[in-house]
Amino acid sequence: MTTIKSITNTTYIKEPTRTTPYVYLDETSGKVIIKGKSSPENAIEFYEPILNKVEGLTRTIELEIALWFFNTSSTKCLFNLIKKLEHKQSRQKIMIKWLVEEDDIDMIEAAEDFQELLSIPIMVVEN
Repeated sequence: MTTIKSITNTTYIKEPTRTTPYVYLDETSGKVIIKGKSSPENAIEFYEPILNKVEGLTRTIELEIALWFFNTSSTKCLFNLIKKLEHKQSRQKIMIKWLVEEDDIDMIEAAEDFQELLSIPIMVVEN
């Protein structure tokens, strides 16, 4: 079970579990962080609140993805999240940073695949 805690009315945090990533979303700053491992049993259920909150953001949005693993259903949810941001980019500033380990070829290729499929810039940063 994922622990959800909200620090304020504008900050949404999900603590990581064995199968779900850490999620931080600040509606005031537009900062969204998804970090860790993403292989929830029901990815749609896990990501739906995040997608809904991102939909409501009206300022600059900065998405930072730092996943070391994600399963197929998480791939679809991440794609939908970035697609949602792609639709918003004509109305607001969107920045996407995908952090990958320098030697993690699979994650580098995943980020590059997303870049090829979408028309929104994704900055891939190797650590």
